[in-house]
Amino acid sequence: MEDFSQDKQFEKCQVCLNRKSNYTGYDDICNLRGKQMDFTTYCPDFVLDKSAKISNEDDEITTENIKDVPIKSTKSKANLAILFIGLVALTDLSLIIGFAWRYILISKKLKADNIDDDILSFSDWLIQLFSVLHIILFIVSGIFFIRWLLGIYNNLDAKSIKPRHSKAMVIWSWIIPVINLYYPYQILKDFDSKLSRLIKLKKQDYIAPVSSIIGLWWTLWILDNFFNRIVFRMPTNTLEELKSDALVEIFLYAFDIVLVIVVIKMIQNFIKKEEILYKLEHKSNILPTY
Repeated sequence: MEDFSQDKQFEKCQVCLNRKSNYTGYDDICNLRGKQMDFTTYCPDFVLDKSAKISNEDDEITTENIKDVPIKSTKSKANLAILFIGLVALTDLSLIIGFAWRYILISKKLKADNIDDDILSFSDWLIQLFSVLHIILFIVSGIFFIRWLLGIYNNLDAKSIKPRHSKAMVIWSWIIPVINLYYPYQILKDFDSKLSRLIKLKKQDYIAPVSSIIGLWWTLWILDNFFNRIVFRMPTNTLEELKSDALVEIFLYAFDIVLVIVVIKMIQNFIKKEEILYKLEHKSNILPTY
């Protein structure tokens, strides 16, 4: 039987059906519970993934097949995305206050309190104003978020590392129906994995922090879209229905704020990995912006 070196073992594991999709190195490639890449002759659990073999070879990151091109900072793009995502959270908070005020006014009116209709109309106008502002800021933040993703893509492409999806798909995956339910998550996971593997090439003892924040972000994103669809279909023809709608809207915009916090934390995690990689490539503590 063939005696495998560690590199040979790793090569076999990379085309095994039991590998993890987001492995970062030798220690965490095996997806079987409790099993590590420690066989010395052969692995009884090895199952060749024929469909993955070619793509794995194309995608493999080694010192031999990547260009020695230093990364460019995406931090300025990331900070702009964080800024506008934070502004979205401020409009979320404003809308929570607006719908809470509407709820109080409608509750008083239903109790036959003397509430001026002009006050109700004014509260509706404020809600509409902040709703329009919310949509505008949401679109702008999305544009800056995608610009940041394209910055990461360009860094990988400059090093001759082939991302899982094309540059065009980094943009259109958010728009195309059905695809937008999973591709954006794949893109972020792919970028995160490749940055970790680049760091590990420069620093063999690097252990990528275990984080489920990308999965958490995507779960919250899907739920947020689902809740929005439900709210959009709620009837608002009577005061009772408007009162119920106000409560649901308060919950929805509070949920949005939680999502914003997770998105910002996720972006910051990418920035930290980028800074580690830059320091390893340049032996400098300063990450310039371009």
